Amino acid sequence: MTRPDIKSDARRVESAICGGGVAIVQGDVGYGMLTATPDAACRTVSMKHRAAHKRHGLIGNAEFRRDAMKLEKFQHDMVDAVTVDFDLPLGVIGPIRRDHPIIAGIEPDTLRASMVGDTMAMLHNNGALATELARLSLESNIAFLGSSANISGTGVKFRVEDIQPEIVEGADLVVDYGLAKPRSTDGPWLGRTDFL
Repeated sequence: MTRPDIKSDARRVESAICGGGVAIVQGDVGYGMLTATPDAACRTVSMKHRAAHKRHGLIGNAEFRRDAMKLEKFQHDMVDAVTVDFDLPLGVIGPIRRDHPIIAGIEPDTLRASMVGDTMAMLHNNGALATELARLSLESNIAFLGSSANISGTGVKFRVEDIQPEIVEGADLVVDYGLAKPRSTDGPWLGRTDFL
């Protein structure tokens, strides 16, 4: 088995999405689609047959959240308990600072398609590739926006071969790391990201 080259793959994803593409990547919560431009974000909505009320989420980490989300200290500590102490993925929805350089750089229509009121969703601790992508997002001051790699309403996909062909064919880059970490199918689990 060949070990993944996380840093190289993250740079390939960054290059693809910053160039206007859509990338499919594996995370601990399943496969997702990432974009960084308004046209690509619109493409994902069309590819997924997504309803207008569904929102794009941000790839993030503790540094980004602490700078960009307006949360109380105890709320940040709760997220850190889940994502750091217990090493679990978690989607956080909270009020966002519109003046944060990454948020301010999101085109207005795309920002509206990513917010509910003054809140946005940010996925944390979603595996090694997502962690590196969150770092690159901060380094480049560009929002990496995502959603699950599937047709809306069909459930999270844990292998590339389970993703609908039209989704895979519509992507500009697919990073296939095989089976994502299996989770129980009997019910919700801590860190589930239904908002994406």
